[in-house]
Amino acid sequence: MRIGWIYAPPVILTPFNVVKQAADLHSNFLCQKILHQYLTTHDPDDHIRHITRVYGRKCRLMCDLPDDRLPQLTRTTPEGGMFLMAILPPGISSRRVFDEGVKQKVAVLPGMPFYVDGGREDTIQLNFSNPDDEMIKIGISRLAGVIKGLVRQ
Repeated sequence: MRIGWIYAPPVILTPFNVVKQAADLHSNFLCQKILHQYLTTHDPDDHIRHITRVYGRKCRLMCDLPDDRLPQLTRTTPEGGMFLMAILPPGISSRRVFDEGVKQKVAVLPGMPFYVDGGREDTIQLNFSNPDDEMIKIGISRLAGVIKGLVRQ
């Protein structure tokens, strides 16, 4: 569900509305009604506190496992969000990890699209918000196998 709002002075809002209408005529009314119903019957602050705890735990797990199983991998320690970025060992490209990962049933995103300048070919992005703890463990184990296999080549 993609719903948003903008608060701006008329000098910005007027041309923005023209461009928005040219792009999609109107926002999704059904989604707006669903979101309104949810926000009036649930506490969004409570939900944010809950997902912050859950994502924090999953993030720590996803950070700790590569430290143990892939010491040659350098990674970020996210302070928020849903992803961590990892730098691959020298000579290993993110595209090769992606291609081999698909074969081994582990999905990673090459890091290049997440840099303004096209980025580095030796970075991958890992999502910790979607998988449960067991899937994170399985995924990191599979990723370790992929990277170790590519290092040996």
